[in-house]
Amino acid sequence: MSTNNFIQPLFDFPNSCIFNEIERKSYTYQEFYNKILNVESELKDLDIKKNSIVVIYAYRNSFHSLLLFFFCIKNDLIPFIVEQGNLSSVDDLNFNILITPKALESREEVKIKEFEFGEVYKNSQQKIYVGNSNNFAVVSSSGSTSKITKKILLGKKETINNIKSNQEALELSKDDTTLVLLPISYSYGLIAQFFSHFLLGADIILSDKTLGILQITSLLKKYPITNIFMTPLMSRLLFNYNKNINKDKVKNNLNFITLGGDKANKDGVKKLQNIFQCPIYSTYGLAEAGPRVATKKLNLNETLSLDLGIANPAIKMEIIKNEKYQKLYGADEVGYLRVETPSIYLGYIVGNTVQKPIHSSTLKTKDVCIKDNNGIHLLGRDEHYTIKNDKIIWFYDIGNNFYKNPNVLKVNIKKEIDSKLNITVYHRNQIVTDDFSDVLYSKYGLTKNSEYTMNLVEFNSSQYK
Repeated sequence: MSTNNFIQPLFDFPNSCIFNEIERKSYTYQEFYNKILNVESELKDLDIKKNSIVVIYAYRNSFHSLLLFFFCIKNDLIPFIVEQGNLSSVDDLNFNILITPKALESREEVKIKEFEFGEVYKNSQQKIYVGNSNNFAVVSSSGSTSKITKKILLGKKETINNIKSNQEALELSKDDTTLVLLPISYSYGLIAQFFSHFLLGADIILSDKTLGILQITSLLKKYPITNIFMTPLMSRLLFNYNKNINKDKVKNNLNFITLGGDKANKDGVKKLQNIFQCPIYSTYGLAEAGPRVATKKLNLNETLSLDLGIANPAIKMEIIKNEKYQKLYGADEVGYLRVETPSIYLGYIVGNTVQKPIHSSTLKTKDVCIKDNNGIHLLGRDEHYTIKNDKIIWFYDIGNNFYKNPNVLKVNIKKEIDSKLNITVYHRNQIVTDDFSDVLYSKYGLTKNSEYTMNLVEFNSSQYK
């Protein structure tokens, strides 16, 4: 498949704009294309094998990341944006070259070029991964930007399919203006937001994730922003960084706000809706099946359940029954979610090979769901629960109790070998654990130290997702 599908909007919509709010500059699509050509001119003497992987590492400026991303796809290379973290996490990925704004230290890669946006290093590995013409990009599985887990290979045809499905589900058009606060290294931000708008020729505003949240009210005044894609963590950061935002309704042109990633809780959705006075959508997705799989318009008059909502166009969801969970719930329609989608990933890259999915159009997830007359409801990830008095308690339910404290930004729960829970609470400002321990005991009968441990960690940007 030709890369023209991803480059073509630069010609079809030359007057549409990408606003680089980080540098307070704006570029028409035509000017953005000229910037890509400038990069291409600077790097033309490099012998970069077609369909090999280029790691774009440690760029805080998302405009620069995207410029290098487009340089790659224009030249039949496979980009992998890594925002931050220890580079040892890509040692098992046989990439060809690495581009970074800062010098690498204590690495085996060989520096081969300096150019306007940084330095270029060549991998010392003899064997590199070489794909085919349908290979589009590599993304990492979600978790955190500081820890890269599985390297997921996306196809051009498959990515286009998911973008079209996303555009139709949210009724996006060229008239939209989107504010990108999500990390571009995050497939939800890159595919579901940026490219879903870019392929339509919509105006796109790029802002630094933290600065953008701090400046959100002024950005809404400055630009006719019609939608913002967020995660629940971002919404909590929004309330935490902008203490006065809760006092007034914010005037805006928003058609909607989406919340993807971790599932939202009712208090957070209510705050968002009260402040911005626009519809709030929850979204469900996986990088392997497309960052957008299902969409639900949240209704605060209902109990805010984990209903996945309606599958996006051309996508189907069903439950693969599982005996263990059927027994735990005493129900028939409970088990793992199966997604049938035309946007299935091509596989996981390990070294210079691809571990292909078992099926080319279906994905059996590790998300446990239950079905009733109102739809499919997400219970939690497989094994992300504990049992107390013969009752199953999902990590999601436990974590929700912490978010009533406005200084709590993220809760991470893991099960140790002895089945004791390890609860890590990421926070800003000072908090204490006593209130949480009381709630966990009164609500679930969970006793601190014997059934769980709790750690308080000052939040930093590495836990951003």
